[in-house]
Amino acid sequence: METIVNNVIYTTPPKIWTTNRTIIAVAVLAVPKDNMKSVVNARAILTSQDGSIQEFTGSMNLPEYGELVLLKSNSNKKISNVIAMKLIFDRPVRLISTKTDNPAIMWMGY
Repeated sequence: METIVNNVIYTTPPKIWTTNRTIIAVAVLAVPKDNMKSVVNARAILTSQDGSIQEFTGSMNLPEYGELVLLKSNSNKKISNVIAMKLIFDRPVRLISTKTDNPAIMWMGY
């Protein structure tokens, strides 16, 4: 399954990541929508329960079959108890999805 994203998608982390967890990076498996090799730039805006926001960024030269795009913070600031994420791409992509039609996102942290 896949989700086509023209530029923006909103999502929430699994419940295990919403309480007492610090997220240091996220990754998504993206495929260029047109199946042509291209550079894709992505931003993730994470919002925590207390209203604080942190931006993660990532860029990947995606082959036509897709690849993992890693997004991380350029700051030493940490974000915990994340309740929402806005994922922004600079070009249309297809994201591999789970059975529930949510994009398959790898949440990394402790």
